[in-house]
Amino acid sequence: MYSTIMTKNKNSRTTRKRILGMDSRTTTGCKIVKTLLELLNHVKLYHWNTHVYSVHKSTDELYKNLDENIDKFVEVFLGKNKIRIPTECTITIQNNNSNQVKFEKKIKEFIHFLTNMEHILDSKTDTDLLSIRDEILVNVNQFEYLISLDK
Repeated sequence: MYSTIMTKNKNSRTTRKRILGMDSRTTTGCKIVKTLLELLNHVKLYHWNTHVYSVHKSTDELYKNLDENIDKFVEVFLGKNKIRIPTECTITIQNNNSNQVKFEKKIKEFIHFLTNMEHILDSKTDTDLLSIRDEILVNVNQFEYLISLDK
């Protein structure tokens, strides 16, 4: 059984990838979980690497809130779709956001991912997931405000 996933490369060209053994909801779930967990890891790594106490505290609070809301989001997504995250879903941890500019860029990319989630989820049947997504956006936007106070 093959499934097709549409992705965009760096040049904004759409490409198709065939993934063995995963249906479209499982593939979507894998992509969402991967993105959410990668952000969570970026926040924790930045938290450990910062030299500014207020940023350290803000990232700690962000991590705590994201951890809770991401866990809730993934559990609801998996439960609604009656799927599990397959072993083919690979999550990489990289500490490539050691400075504030790179980290803020990563946060902006994540906000973009969250706001475009409406194209992935069904606005009629996934209102619960979109509501949790909104809570995650609240967490990230509040964090952006808090770190802007140090500039």
